[in-house]
Amino acid sequence: MKLAELIAPHSLDTFFERHWEREVLHIAPGDGSHYRDLLSRDEAEELVRSSRRVAGEVRIHRGGERLPPERCSGPNGYHLPSVFQLYAEGATLILNGVQDRQPSIRALGRDMEHELELSVSTNMYVTPPDAQGFGPHFDRHDVFVAQIDGHKRWRLYHSAIELPMHALDEQLEAPIGDVATPTREVVLAPGDLLYIPRGIVHEALTESEASIHLSIGVLATSYYDLLVELLGACAIANVDFRRGLPRRCRSRGLDVDARAHIAALLTHLATADPDAAMDRLAAKFGDGNTDYRGQRHRLDDLGGLRRLGVLDQL
Repeated sequence: MKLAELIAPHSLDTFFERHWEREVLHIAPGDGSHYRDLLSRDEAEELVRSSRRVAGEVRIHRGGERLPPERCSGPNGYHLPSVFQLYAEGATLILNGVQDRQPSIRALGRDMEHELELSVSTNMYVTPPDAQGFGPHFDRHDVFVAQIDGHKRWRLYHSAIELPMHALDEQLEAPIGDVATPTREVVLAPGDLLYIPRGIVHEALTESEASIHLSIGVLATSYYDLLVELLGACAIANVDFRRGLPRRCRSRGLDVDARAHIAALLTHLATADPDAAMDRLAAKFGDGNTDYRGQRHRLDDLGGLRRLGVLDQL
């Protein structure tokens, strides 16, 4: 599956013009087998069973609170009987980064990263009947929810913060506010998709049946990120950006000379090359959905370089 199929019948152009970073989108193709090639119920259950190998893969939430890992940990990772007991008691199981263990999900993430040129990671949520893992909250990344099995009711509210971002967590903290009346409420059936822009307050709960869904998170790259790179490039090239602030300016404030220095730096920043900063930013892009199968020859090459001492020189 590719991003274009995920948002069909909407085109990529239409989606980005009307919905991306703007408004919620619910797509209900009416085909319960729409995601059959992405993840089956049996494959989802196998992902849960195999998670005992790495304890950090699983989070467990119930009633809006994260349960401590000690509730279900054993000497070799998660103790599955304890995990299933908590699930039977109404806890939601969250498997982080399932693209690392499911090739079909990794292929979708790879296509999305190619189309969006943004980092993509996928978590899987398994919620028992009549349960809720999280209360009303908002995310700092855009989310595509793909309903795999069962039904889940989503309540959508206002935007707590317009386009929040992880880099400004503390500065952009905000109370959730009024959640008495949802602005929209949808029930996702198998095969449905729900796109939620970052900042939109939402909550989800099951009713009479269990639910399995994928939460595909997309971490946006903002103008703030680009300007940080641009500022860094200026500081490398121009010592005036690296000079210390005047003595005791924290208590006395900025004097006339300091303000003039800042004005000069801003003028320099305004004339700096944003394309070079964009190149630096692009070089930091982390592809989290690369398929490394069949790459043993690359490891052999690295082994040869290590024997020659090349890696030690880097």
